[in-house]
Formats: sequence, structure tokens, C-alpha cells
Amino acid sequence: MSRSLSRVLLLALGLALMAGGCRRGPAFTFAPVEGTITKNGQPLPNVEVVFIGDPNAGTRGPRASALTDENGRYRLRGDRGETGAVPGKHRVCIVDLLANPETPMEKRRMPPSYGRINETPLRAEIRPGPQTLDFDLP
Repeated sequence: MSRSLSRVLLLALGLALMAGGCRRGPAFTFAPVEGTITKNGQPLPNVEVVFIGDPNAGTRGPRASALTDENGRYRLRGDRGETGAVPGKHRVCIVDLLANPETPMEKRRMPPSYGRINETPLRAEIRPGPQTLDFDLP
């Protein structure tokens, strides 16, 4: 085989490996997570619940999110449709889908800080296996 043909084949093989790696990405294990979001004991419907791995705690992986139903119930899904969240420590954001920036603070169902990754006071640890994580907001 000629030297130039060998280079072309090596280049083609390298590109194929890189392209294949880009499509798949790292494999993560997910644990099924569901729960209820309440405020002072009452269901909180129409909020987005987002679990983001806490890099300060060494948790890496895709985020997981869900919308609450009329009973405040949620079931997490990864961005690619995986059931649950990656095990580890997470910051939990809750975003009120009914609020807008013009809504006066006293009429909001929760402080906007709950929807900000660096300000949310909510944390959770996901363990392997199915689990229920409920949050009651003040």
C-alpha cells in the first residue's frame, strides 16, 4: 500500500472515530426520580423542576427536568428523554411558569432565586435506584 493511501485511510478512520464519539458522548447511568412540589403544604402546579449536577460536589452529567401537574407531581427526564437523573449531588431549580418579570414580588408564588442555579437554596442527592424527592417551599 502506498504511503499516501495509508495517510488517507488513517485520516478517514480518525474522522470516523471522532464523528462517532460526538454522536454518542459519555454514557451516564440514570436513577428514576419523582416527587411533589408544594408551597406551605399545597400542591404547586405549572412549575418547572430542574436538577443540575453540582460540579463543586463532583457530579457530572446532563441535567434532568420535569413540569409539575395540577397536583404538584413531577417525574424527571434527561435532556435526551432518559428516565430520571444522574446519581450524585444536585442543585435544584424551580421556575414558576405562571410568573413574568412584571409580576410584583408579593404576588409571586416563590422568589425568583429558586430558578437561578447559583442562588437556589434547594439541594438533593440522587442515589442509584428509584426514589421520591418532595420539596415544600415556604
